[in-house]
Amino acid sequence: MWSRRSWMTTFDPLFVFDAPQTVVDLSVPLVSYPAGTHDPWFDRVHPQHSKPSAELARELADMVQKYKGKEQQSQRETARRERKSHYYMENSRFDQHSDKENQQPAALHELMTQLKQLKQLYERSETLPMKKKIKRLKTKKTYEPPQHSVRIVKQWERATKRSFYALTANERVLAITEIAIWKKQRKEKKM
Repeated sequence: MWSRRSWMTTFDPLFVFDAPQTVVDLSVPLVSYPAGTHDPWFDRVHPQHSKPSAELARELADMVQKYKGKEQQSQRETARRERKSHYYMENSRFDQHSDKENQQPAALHELMTQLKQLKQLYERSETLPMKKKIKRLKTKKTYEPPQHSVRIVKQWERATKRSFYALTANERVLAITEIAIWKKQRKEKKM
């Protein structure tokens, strides 16, 4: 039979691990060199990792040349835009039409004003029936969350001979307070 002590000291194999081996001190180097020495690997040139200085200089010169070319191109584009806008501004002064060309004939102007007036009348005649219809469709009752049970409201209606749902919104608020008072009075009478 299992003793209580041995049962308490058993460990689940999933949770058994060796803590000192899992901790790694990152401040300590993996290969220890004596003070003042360094790794000789850095003294040698490794062609697979580094490029010759002539090739690096050539790439740098190419990059500088590309940058200068783009800069010159952007300067040329801005100069071209400025010339173009200046040209349009100079020519637009002479392209303005005289006032007589822009004016409409008097008969055409009168015709346009009459059409605008007719359009306004037509729109007004259309909107009036719509307003009436919308007014008819507006809700006369609004939803109010129930304050009292339907039975109590019906009893209050019988006692006061008033219809709760026929009241306006403000009257309903007053009626709710009246129903609460009426309900308390009924409880007191029963006790």
